[in-house]
Amino acid sequence: MSTTKLVGVVLAAYATVSNAHFSFWDNSQIACDIKKGTGPNWLSEPLLEGQPFNEWWMHGQVNCQSKAVGAYELPAGGTVDMVMSSRIQFVPAPYISGNGAWIPADPDKVFSRQEWESPESEKPKDRNGNLLGRNEKGEANHNIHANFRDDTSGCAMAIAYKSDAKDVKPEDFVIFTVVHDCPKRQREKNVAVPMLPECPNGNCICAWFWMPKNSGLKNFYMTPFVCKVVPNKQTQKMGNSPVDVAYSIPSRRCLDPSNCNFGPRQPMYWLGDGKQINMPESTSQSPHYSIRYGFREGAQNDIFVNTNPRRKQNTGFPKEKKCSSSSSRLTGSSVSKFSLKSPNCGCTATLRSGSLKIKSGSSTVWSTSTSKFGPDIIMEKYKASKYYFPNAKAPYRIDLNDKCYLSLTDDHGVVLWESPFLDNKADRYIVETFAGTDADPQEWRNGNDRTSGSTSGSTSGSTSGSTTTARIPVPKAGACDWGLKNAGVTASCRNCAQYFDGRDDNSGVDCVFVADEDSCFPYKYALNKGFEIDTSCGVQYSSRAGFDSTDSNDDLTDDQSEASSLTGLMSVMVSAPCMLWLLLG
Repeated sequence: MSTTKLVGVVLAAYATVSNAHFSFWDNSQIACDIKKGTGPNWLSEPLLEGQPFNEWWMHGQVNCQSKAVGAYELPAGGTVDMVMSSRIQFVPAPYISGNGAWIPADPDKVFSRQEWESPESEKPKDRNGNLLGRNEKGEANHNIHANFRDDTSGCAMAIAYKSDAKDVKPEDFVIFTVVHDCPKRQREKNVAVPMLPECPNGNCICAWFWMPKNSGLKNFYMTPFVCKVVPNKQTQKMGNSPVDVAYSIPSRRCLDPSNCNFGPRQPMYWLGDGKQINMPESTSQSPHYSIRYGFREGAQNDIFVNTNPRRKQNTGFPKEKKCSSSSSRLTGSSVSKFSLKSPNCGCTATLRSGSLKIKSGSSTVWSTSTSKFGPDIIMEKYKASKYYFPNAKAPYRIDLNDKCYLSLTDDHGVVLWESPFLDNKADRYIVETFAGTDADPQEWRNGNDRTSGSTSGSTSGSTSGSTTTARIPVPKAGACDWGLKNAGVTASCRNCAQYFDGRDDNSGVDCVFVADEDSCFPYKYALNKGFEIDTSCGVQYSSRAGFDSTDSNDDLTDDQSEASSLTGLMSVMVSAPCMLWLLLG
């Protein structure tokens, strides 16, 4: 088989998308009896809460490596493809021997939101004449585990540089590639592989991982397989620097993209039982391989000894940010009482009478009962100890940030823990803050994250020395507000900054975020309406926005003042939105 080898992923397809389960599929898969039965394959069933280590680790298949056929080839610096289907019978050769055939017939199809929501009589048909949502047998056949592409949560692959699965420990695996908007179709093409070095004795052990973002189910997937790194087809080379396993750490959530951990990271072991579970998230708030956990799209190029940014980080605490004279930081040993306020003055964290509460204004975003709170308490309760972070270095600090969560950070700047949110707040503060289709944050693309020396896994969207955001037009020639809303894009500073107005009469005008209106708008429209433009995400604008890319909030205020001196005709236009859309541009 060619070095760009296709991966099969078996999907147990049910009547609704939220119930779809699936697993990596390839002849190299480590599985005791993967072909057993004619229905949904048992290995595609998710690992569940409380399963013991010997059941969830490698899906309980660690002793069946002898049944794997061949090795899945990873071309160093090249790409591989994934394939997803409902059952083994729906996977054609060469992924599995037999008479399998694609179902649905087009493995590359991703249904759009408009197609999905259209009436049955108006839905398009595939090349075999089957309506959207129905396969050849008339059975429900939706997008894979996501009605809409932006609801995807990310799939990942990890590698362990050991040739025998029985020798591999959880901390040996390092994530080497991530697809953010996965799973959303049957065949995932061109999955990027970094410049991995050669495997010992010819083979390594790999594993495929995925957890749903918002399915309403507690699901954790891990599927092991035999793999081997082969030379890049074009260069005939492999990587020289080893994967930095000694510095690999568990993944941690980072709602603030400038506060993410980079470098080699272990897979997210969640839900199962045992100390090997390395994620502190509750069973109702799943982690995911997304930008919310610091994973760049594609090849993770910072996992090697010579690219790991955490080997280059400086020690020492950054200066504390404050709201007036109120502290936002705790240091030292645990205390039984404290009061913190975020630098923007919008969030508070207090410990009084055994109750810890974090609030946004008057609304509680998280609370827990504890008589004391500090680094040692967090390390004990939330999987932040030396067992999980053996290279962590004291002293430690706890900071309350502007997004209303506490974080524990060591002297190297590695985030060991972020506070969770109440279950009824999780969607607002986590799930709804990103989409699988989101681009990597601007801070990462420009190398401005807090981790010095980071190496981006993707160069799309920026060029060396560039200070301008690479934007795309609003889909379907839409406006920044209604066009993005119709496209399912959640309004935020970062999301708006990825687009410019797509209408012919207003094209080229950057979209900006107005928090008070919870909407994206064309820059000139927001300016003339007197809206306060949110630049908190550090976005930089192109010249077509109407102001220089280095403008600050003060510069925007000056622009808004200039706008107030426009002629009476413009004032009429601003007060009449229907005319504004026709004339402004």
